[in-house]
Order: sequence, then structure tokens, then C-alpha cells
Amino acid sequence: MKSTKCLTLEGTYSLTDFFTFLPLDGQTKTWLADQKEHDDSSLIKDIPLALLREQQPYSQCKRQEIDTIQMISIEGPHGSIPIRLYTPKTDTFSLPVLLYFHGGGWALGSLDAYDTICQLLESKAQCLVVSIDYHLAPEYPFPAPLQDCYEGVKWASNNIEKYKGDPSRLAVGGDSAGGNLAVAVTLMARDLNEVKLMYQVLIYPALSYQFDTLSYEFFKEDYFLTREDMKCFWEYYTEHNSKIGC
Repeated sequence: MKSTKCLTLEGTYSLTDFFTFLPLDGQTKTWLADQKEHDDSSLIKDIPLALLREQQPYSQCKRQEIDTIQMISIEGPHGSIPIRLYTPKTDTFSLPVLLYFHGGGWALGSLDAYDTICQLLESKAQCLVVSIDYHLAPEYPFPAPLQDCYEGVKWASNNIEKYKGDPSRLAVGGDSAGGNLAVAVTLMARDLNEVKLMYQVLIYPALSYQFDTLSYEFFKEDYFLTREDMKCFWEYYTEHNSKIGC
């Protein structure tokens, strides 16, 4: 591996094959260039959340590998929790289960916004996917989103057999903030010993608000999600304004 000089907050030093310097995927480069061309440089904190949460009218298109898509609602400590279940076409009556928590900085995201992703996960993995629509920050900061997700896991443990799910094969997963929630739910399950989880699916999980790391320095801007935006998302979730500095 070749060594290169890397700039950090403390200065310059040598690091071996930092992040492997893999080139960006061509489609990603094109998308980032388009975003930069139309970027108004507004920080997340300067845009009303109501505007950020606006979605285009959504018309669900079910993949051919999917048998049913069902909506249910369960009660949690902060009110009702909408859940969407995706069942594959299969003769199996005891499917593994993935409980999926969407990303969006704990403040954005929805069942509709992640419908395509959940359908893809269901069709590729041939498992039952359970998408949890947890309450969003900052209206519902920590621990509300986490408690909603944990309630969803407990519900699945006790009820998923009714929907062709195997309660002994429960996995949790999510991307970004959803990955954070999946990790935290796993720790809760371990500590409370109420449910048993078999697997985690963590897609670029947000696990720390230490903003002086190499990755935060190298990719603090020009890659769509900026360091300052991440500070704001963590503020919304934790309400630690002075500690995070948004």
C-alpha cells in the first residue's frame, strides 16, 4: 500500500492507504455535480423542517416478487406507530424478519420515502420486511424514536407469526440515523432481555457525534451531507446544542 500525506485538524501526518482512495462511482459523481450546481448553500438548520419533509405525491408500485404490502398500527409510549409489512411470494410459512428503521437524521424520512428500498430488500433477501415509522425529532427527541423502534421489535417478537414471520429469526437494520437506531435497539434487547435478535444490517450508521475525525474533515462538504448539517441533525435528536455547536 502506498503512503500519503493526510491533513487533519491537528496538522499533517502520514497515513497508509487512507480510505483506499477508491474513485467515486460515475453515477454518484454525476449526481453530486448536479447537486452542487443547484445548491443554495443553505444549512439544514436554516430550512423549515416542514419544507424538508414535503414529499412528492407517491404512488406505490409493487415489485413482482412481493405478495402483499400491509399497513398496520401499534401503540407506543408516544402514540400510534405506523408499520408497513412486506411479504414475499413464497410457500414458506416461517420467514426470517428484518425490522427496518429509515434514515433521515432522526428528523426526516417516512414509510413512503423508503418504500422502494424496503421492497428491494424484501425481494432480494426473501424475508419479511417490517418498516417502522418512528416519531421524528426535534418534536420527539431522544429517546422517543428509539423507544418507538424498540416497541416495534417487541411487537414483532410477539405477533409476527400471524404474518408468516419467524420470531426466532429477527434482524434489525437501517441506514444512517436508522443504523444508529438499529444498534441502540440491539443494546436495549441485550440489556432488557425481552427479545432475542439474530442479526444487524447497518448501512453507514451514524454512531458518534465526534466531528473532529478524519472522515468528517475530508468529507465535511461537497459530498451532499455536510459536517454542519450532521451537527444539526444530532442537535435535533439529542437537544445538546451547546455540546454539539449547531
